[in-house]
Amino acid sequence: MEKTKLAEQSAQYVVNVDGVNYNVLVAPAGTMVVAPAAGPAPVPAAAPAAPAVSTASSVPIPAPVAGTIIRYSVNEGDEVKAEQTILIMESMKMELEIKSTAAGKIHFIAPTGKPVTAQQPLAEISGAAIPAAKAAPAPAAAAMPAPAAAPASGGKVVIPAPVAGTIIRYSVNEGDVVKAEQTILIIESMKMELEIKSTAAGKVHFVVPAGKPVTAQQPIAEIG
Repeated sequence: MEKTKLAEQSAQYVVNVDGVNYNVLVAPAGTMVVAPAAGPAPVPAAAPAAPAVSTASSVPIPAPVAGTIIRYSVNEGDEVKAEQTILIMESMKMELEIKSTAAGKIHFIAPTGKPVTAQQPLAEISGAAIPAAKAAPAPAAAAMPAPAAAPASGGKVVIPAPVAGTIIRYSVNEGDVVKAEQTILIIESMKMELEIKSTAAGKVHFVVPAGKPVTAQQPIAEIG
């Protein structure tokens, strides 16, 4: 009977300490009885999210101008490096070296011998690291007609630069006799190498030395 009265006069509390519940019984005399309380298991901390893993991507290689693919410089499926020449295309009677913009395995999309339009995908590089965002290349300028052979004084034919760029090297020697449509020098423009061909047969005379920049339509050689 006394135990019943003591229980009725006691106060019960549930106290949480560090995520654990305890039953606390406080008697009238001030004594306390503490026992762990049954409760839901503590919720485990959420596992940290796995770090994002960079994935591989396919990088398209577009045609810089309209033209025709002449030949591939590497084989289908080859591993290529960034800035490596992958194919040759002809545009406005000039041969352009198209280079890879990333390292990886190459897959050609456009077949050789077929005409392509500006910005048409020619190939793609798979397994390349996703590049940082960068400004998109400026759209290709409107196609201009091939430079016509301009007669110079003394009956010579002037070969002008079709675009602004830098003369990298001569393909023939000063004073050599060349044929019409024969490559006489190489110009670099917009990271592409352009083969400049003679528009007539005769003896070549270079007007601008190798390594010098030139402007569009600037005379670079004469055929006498």
